[in-house]
Amino acid sequence: MRNLMFSILVLNALPTLANDSFSFSTRIFIDGDYLGAYYQKDSDENTDFRSHLELASLKSSLKYDITSNFKAKLQIEYKKESEEDYKDEFQIDDFYLKYDINRTSSIKLGQFKEPMGHERLMGSSSLPTIERSITTNAFAPGRNPGIAYEFGNQSATFHIGHFKFADDAFENGKATTARATYGTIISSHLIHIGTSISSREFDNSNFQIKERGEVNSADNIIRSAQFNATDQDIYQGEIGVLVNDIWIMSEVYQTEIKQASFDTWQYQGFYLQASGLLNFSKLISDSDYEYKNGEFDKRKAKAGDIEWVARYSGLNLRDNQIGGEASSFLLGLNYYMKKKLSVMTNILFPDISGNVVNTNQDGYAVSLRLKYEF
Repeated sequence: MRNLMFSILVLNALPTLANDSFSFSTRIFIDGDYLGAYYQKDSDENTDFRSHLELASLKSSLKYDITSNFKAKLQIEYKKESEEDYKDEFQIDDFYLKYDINRTSSIKLGQFKEPMGHERLMGSSSLPTIERSITTNAFAPGRNPGIAYEFGNQSATFHIGHFKFADDAFENGKATTARATYGTIISSHLIHIGTSISSREFDNSNFQIKERGEVNSADNIIRSAQFNATDQDIYQGEIGVLVNDIWIMSEVYQTEIKQASFDTWQYQGFYLQASGLLNFSKLISDSDYEYKNGEFDKRKAKAGDIEWVARYSGLNLRDNQIGGEASSFLLGLNYYMKKKLSVMTNILFPDISGNVVNTNQDGYAVSLRLKYEF
């Protein structure tokens, strides 16, 4: 709570610094989940549904144009972790300096997202779903300290960077990650393709993938084998299409992890997602998804708009007859009370096979989110 109060004081103070060189934004997530036995570790036939309400995230971003070529960003967040971990924390998300070499190329130094995966690189306030897919969460790295070169024009992007990363099990991980995308118009439809690759060193540290099944307050119920690993390669491909105001997006991941004993483990995953916008006055709104810098962005929604989304995710963490295979089918509606104020609803229907952490995999989940941006 002390960290939360400190963050609120910082957020209240930052707008007073604003001028033409500063830009400031804040967003708040309040989440509520209703979870079946599937999402609860050690559940059995007597396990009931569980409900959970939390301030999931309070994040503020401050951007500063130091000169016409030098730009800086600071992003701070109060974040509630899962019910299983039962902790909250005050953290720095983005913290970097960016130098624009010219209109298309730049160098970035600091802490920021590694360039892998469309869904990972989308901001959480831009996603049409409350949580990212199990595939993205399992394979795509997040923010880490490093240096990167970035190129981008109206149709293509290329990013490559070298990063250091750490976890509870290790401290000296190193990674080189690269991503390329291309977007074009074919028969009045926007077509986007992209690919990413990451080579990661673990220094013979403990490795295991754990997932909560696309619900933040759930337990880690999807797991791979656990072993000491020396390195990992991650391969990713993506395709997106904007057809008649409907956005269709899909990503595929493949990863190979080398065990300290020189055995190699292989895991895969994918998701297929479609979303669109409804309006009370007409079936399809004139609003489109934005597309810039090689990425689809959030809807240009108006008050009263309703966005629908459907997604199917598959994750295979089973190799050498160890680990689990899971899938999740999601249906969602997002209601925009105002342009910056919305309510999100997701219903999830999961499935799992292989090694499990509970004896009852029945049930579903309903997640709600109140989202406010200012």
